[in-house]
Amino acid sequence: MKATKLKLFAIVAPLCLLPGCATIVEGTDQYINVNISPQTAHCTFTQKGSVVATIGNGGGQINVSKSRHDILVRCEAPGHQSQTISIESSASGWGVVGCILIDLCITDYATGALNKYPKSLTISLAPTS
Repeated sequence: MKATKLKLFAIVAPLCLLPGCATIVEGTDQYINVNISPQTAHCTFTQKGSVVATIGNGGGQINVSKSRHDILVRCEAPGHQSQTISIESSASGWGVVGCILIDLCITDYATGALNKYPKSLTISLAPTS
């Protein structure tokens, strides 16, 4: 009986290691806290050419899919200069661990979990002269 359980464990245990570390630990999407000034500003977030979020009223929290692609943010407010910024994607710590120890980045790269964005973002629009 013990030999059967040991054989089963020897087969099942490696299968548990197939998914990437970051995919399991951190997931494939994340929240970004956004603060916008002035309160009347409205921002649009695009990723790979598609709008992924819009936010106004001084900010809030958005949920985005993790990706190796940066997120482009375009903000506008009456009486203020428009601003466009890029939120850069960087490697996740768990993603790097998964690359080295588990599956050579295959799962985490495919799901986007290899990457992450900053947890918070502050945008201040300058008044027009």
